[in-house]
Amino acid sequence: MNQAVGRAPYRNRANGTSTEGTTRPPLVHSTGALPQLSGRIRNLIHVEPLVRLSLDRNSVVQDQPGLFECVDLYYAALALLLFLMERRTVDLGASRTDILEYMSQVVLAMRPDMPLTMARRAGEIVFEALANGRNQHQAFQRDYFERDRGMLVHDFRLINVLPHDDGRILYTATEDAIILLLESLNVSPEIAQKAEEMMLKYLVESGRLAESIDLAERARMRSIQYQQFIRDK
Repeated sequence: MNQAVGRAPYRNRANGTSTEGTTRPPLVHSTGALPQLSGRIRNLIHVEPLVRLSLDRNSVVQDQPGLFECVDLYYAALALLLFLMERRTVDLGASRTDILEYMSQVVLAMRPDMPLTMARRAGEIVFEALANGRNQHQAFQRDYFERDRGMLVHDFRLINVLPHDDGRILYTATEDAIILLLESLNVSPEIAQKAEEMMLKYLVESGRLAESIDLAERARMRSIQYQQFIRDK
């Protein structure tokens, strides 16, 4: 959805004069000349819960200082998303008990000296951070700029909460979480370029033009990356 953006008075950097009540100076370039970056920005936004967890590693556990000492929270977070993604292939999802048991093992692999109860607590904090537990597991929201429509709000989840008829509550990785995992794969530029060429051919043949345009731009950038990769060999 669009979100209204307040127009602050423009202040000339050179002389400090204010032009409140007047329009801002026109942009040198039209918005049509600006790059279309919406998809990339949304992908970057999906990483924010992981970054926030890492930055807040001390403040979230004030009652247990040192809980995350020698714990790689990026590893723990990606391991959780991968676990939930794989559970989609064998079951309807993972229960909270399943998640905390798995996450305690992840934490203990990094901190074998940690008591099991503390490892479980650490795993629970990682889970709640990615599930937006501080906001009752609602979707994350983040403002971003879209070239053709201005400022928008992106709603996203990394973990789905799925109540079932039998009373169970299960959790799965969302599509956005899976994209995050795929984007983090360490694939050589050569292989990635060939894969994207095949995907582009499929999208064009399927008539999915909007997606093919986005992928064509990505393939162009991948080609630049591949040229640099060849030069650096």
